[in-house]
Amino acid sequence: MRGPSTAAGYPEPALHESISEIIRRHSSNRVDVRLAALEGIDFSRAHRLLDLGCGFGFMTRALAAKAPAGATIIGVDSDPGNRPAFLATASAGGCRGSFLCHTLGSHLDFPARTFDLVAASYSLYFFPAIVPEVARVLQPGGTFVAVTHSESGFSGLLRALGVPPERSALRSMIEGFSAENGASLLQRHFAQLEQRPYPNTLTFQASDMRDFLTLVRFKAPQLAPAAGGPAAPADIEQRARDLLQYTGSIVIEKDDATFVCTGPRP
Repeated sequence: MRGPSTAAGYPEPALHESISEIIRRHSSNRVDVRLAALEGIDFSRAHRLLDLGCGFGFMTRALAAKAPAGATIIGVDSDPGNRPAFLATASAGGCRGSFLCHTLGSHLDFPARTFDLVAASYSLYFFPAIVPEVARVLQPGGTFVAVTHSESGFSGLLRALGVPPERSALRSMIEGFSAENGASLLQRHFAQLEQRPYPNTLTFQASDMRDFLTLVRFKAPQLAPAAGGPAAPADIEQRARDLLQYTGSIVIEKDDATFVCTGPRP
């Protein structure tokens, strides 16, 4: 199995979905992060939605459940393998889905004021330069919802694996758009900005070894040093296995945050 490595996307949509389920199963925060992110947002006029870095449809599932019947949800993702799962998810929610296979950078190929709502769930750190374009393609009354990680995520596990968190590939990736710097990246392009913390930890007991190693194997490229080194991805799984066997219990930092933005500045 392969985990995420670059902005090219997450291969194997079924595996990505199973990882999401493992995270939910072992989370201390029992509120679905998607419901927390979308709470209080008025979807009554959200007829055209855009999901950036949509993957297999993780956020689309929640969007479709709240959008009016027949709403259009366009998903943009660089991995063509996510197309069937995304379209099925949109359809199951009573929406019309459209999937664009495209590597996101700093431009969106849509006219100004096209969308009522734009979402980016655990993806904006791959393409933070797209933020001005998000403001451009939103309706004046539209909403941008961005869910991301804290830079402190997985820090304890990284240290236990012998990788300084600040040198990890995970930190290097998240720093593109994180709970810590997201507001400064967004406030220039939106008149109103609300940051919603999502405190969370993941707990694994020795009896959860299978789930734990599946998660570690998936994230191994991110848990290694950004510039390579002695803790290469091939070594991560064995170190993690030994750690859980020795300690009997591991708690992983998994704080996230949602930014809800309105009043797009053209």
